[in-house]
Amino acid sequence: SPVLHASLIELAEQAPLCTDQATLRGVLTESHDLTRNALAHDTNAVEVAHWFSRLLTDALHSPAATELTDGRIQIVTGPFGRGEGMPTSPVEWLSILPKSVPYQYNQNLEKVLTETGFVLAPLPATLLPTTREDWEHRIDHALEHGDGEALGVYTDAGTWMAEKVLASRMAPPALLRNAVEHRPPAVQTQAGLPRKDVPIDIRRDLLSPLARLARWAAIAAGSSATETLDRIAAGVHGGVVTQQEADYLSAAWRAGIALRLERWAEHLDGNGTTLDQLTQVQRALFGACCRDVSLVMQSIAAHHRV
Repeated sequence: SPVLHASLIELAEQAPLCTDQATLRGVLTESHDLTRNALAHDTNAVEVAHWFSRLLTDALHSPAATELTDGRIQIVTGPFGRGEGMPTSPVEWLSILPKSVPYQYNQNLEKVLTETGFVLAPLPATLLPTTREDWEHRIDHALEHGDGEALGVYTDAGTWMAEKVLASRMAPPALLRNAVEHRPPAVQTQAGLPRKDVPIDIRRDLLSPLARLARWAAIAAGSSATETLDRIAAGVHGGVVTQQEADYLSAAWRAGIALRLERWAEHLDGNGTTLDQLTQVQRALFGACCRDVSLVMQSIAAHHRV
């Protein structure tokens, strides 16, 4: 696949340096155009997602963003935290408030993002902004209660949050249970053929379950890897995933990312997709990937008696 075009590298270099709101908006808006352009030139989809995530994360840590939020710190999690966010991926961050002053929370940064075409994930009450000390307590609480969903958010946040999860023996079983609960749904059939009117969601049905399983694999292997492909490799290295399982998972991941970006580039990535809206090739690929991920999950779950 071609190396990233110079225009992408230049824009990414600007992102952490934005000092005012106008520049920040310009960089964020242009990131969508350059993503579309890169895909039109057959740039590797996983590379594009990595570039796009890096750019957004750096922009969120720029002086302009810090000024907009009055000095609170954003730790990016979710797909962007893992380095695989796409234009349609929800932007999720955990805010750490300054300790001393009563903090007045504002929505300035959120406003800039939604106005430049990003989708913001709503945060549950348990993840609302608070001080670092309170975040530490929250992570301890999630570990004690085996809350795999919350532990996943902290793992994908990297930094000291992920280190806390990694240091605990209680994390792997909770993360594996969380992955298995999100196994790709079985294909619904009618007269032996896949039903084409069934609503599908590439992120929900394929990428999210896979990201959850890879997250477990890395933590179980004692690795702080963040990207899904690196986490799968860490799982093999740590002996929790076989090489054959890893090959299936990695191929499914690359195909899922490419499929999602392809549909976005063609302006087709609405939420209401059904199987019959995919081309025959896409349909076969999507079905095979979901099946492979499901089978690998089944085998790992049986091995760990989950």
